Amino acid sequence: MHSIQLVLANEIHIDGVIVAVSDANTATKAYTKMGFTVKPGRMHKNGLLNAHIKLPNKTSIELMSLVSKPTDDISRKYRNILKEGESGAYLTLSGSGAAEFSKKIDGIEHETIRGRFWDYVIFPEGSGLEHIFLFHPHSEFKSEQRFYIHGNGAKKIDRVWIEGSDKVKDLFIALNFRYCGRVTHELRLTGELFRTSQGDIVVTKKTANGRPKILGVSIEMESKTPILIGNNEANGIWIDNQKSRAECEEIGVR
Repeated sequence: MHSIQLVLANEIHIDGVIVAVSDANTATKAYTKMGFTVKPGRMHKNGLLNAHIKLPNKTSIELMSLVSKPTDDISRKYRNILKEGESGAYLTLSGSGAAEFSKKIDGIEHETIRGRFWDYVIFPEGSGLEHIFLFHPHSEFKSEQRFYIHGNGAKKIDRVWIEGSDKVKDLFIALNFRYCGRVTHELRLTGELFRTSQGDIVVTKKTANGRPKILGVSIEMESKTPILIGNNEANGIWIDNQKSRAECEEIGVR
């Protein structure tokens, strides 16, 4: 990619990640064992059943399973994702209305879906951006306070590692996320870090065929002991408590 001039990250930020799981109830037990409080979701008419790990800063991990025949495009996408196995299916962004978000990414193919309670901006399957979307609720959804309190002291999503090509980087540049250079994880992953107004996103090269995935999540926890929960335990993603560096030199993407 060519060098460009970047500005500070704007209000668009990490909302959370969605993990496609074969069984939401089994995944709930696994995350509860890790020390997370899991809020039960509900059965949707399209065959999807979900559950939520809600963190105090309003970021979240959503566990999504398909329990009956899919009846719409969304549930059919999860069916196809789960054919490849449990995995991090989506990175969700928030902090902007759909119209404003769409304007920022003019020139990048996308679709705006307007619903009764929320709007989405999604990208076509096969575009290299299909694992990212904007979620914009029309009003704030509040949960009981007990669902934000976790036995492991989890406070917020600090960093998300995702697969992606230059198309993902171009998207983040269009959204004015701050580029901070290359970083390396102890799992021998290397990627390019983009800082949002709430959390970092690291873009790594896609190494296998199939749909791009959300690889892992760093969560700020009370524990000062390094933690690394493998993707077998966390249903297709890994989770750690590695903290982001406070500094972020603003540089161009190459």
